Amino acid sequence: MSFFKSKAILILCSICLLGCSSIEQQIEGQYIFEFPSGEFQILSSASDNTFSQKIYLSKEEFTNGSSPKFESSGNWMDMGKDLKFMNWLSYCVDRDPRQILNYPIHVNMLNVYFHNSMIDSKDYVSIYMENGYVFKRMEEK
Repeated sequence: MSFFKSKAILILCSICLLGCSSIEQQIEGQYIFEFPSGEFQILSSASDNTFSQKIYLSKEEFTNGSSPKFESSGNWMDMGKDLKFMNWLSYCVDRDPRQILNYPIHVNMLNVYFHNSMIDSKDYVSIYMENGYVFKRMEEK
């Protein structure tokens, strides 16, 4: 094997080892969504397939460190092409963030998608992309 060919193989293997991490490692972190009515929802996902949600009634409550109005926790599962969140605290009607429920309910949220952007750190978790119900990563990778 030529010197250049062996170097190329070594470089490709190194890139794969550094960039090919599991979904559990990739999704770990905090994500934020602002409802059109002003509430803030924080999604925290851990590599052990657990998550927590916190809903604040305003940006001020969130930034001032106030206690959330609603909070919940549960587990998530990789379903292949999408994710399933068990014990998700649903705060809106039919995944439409413009229609807020009077009181949130616990559901099993299916068809959730994670987008990992290895280039610009603009990862997101999409509950329903068509109407903008998308959580954006809060911190840099």
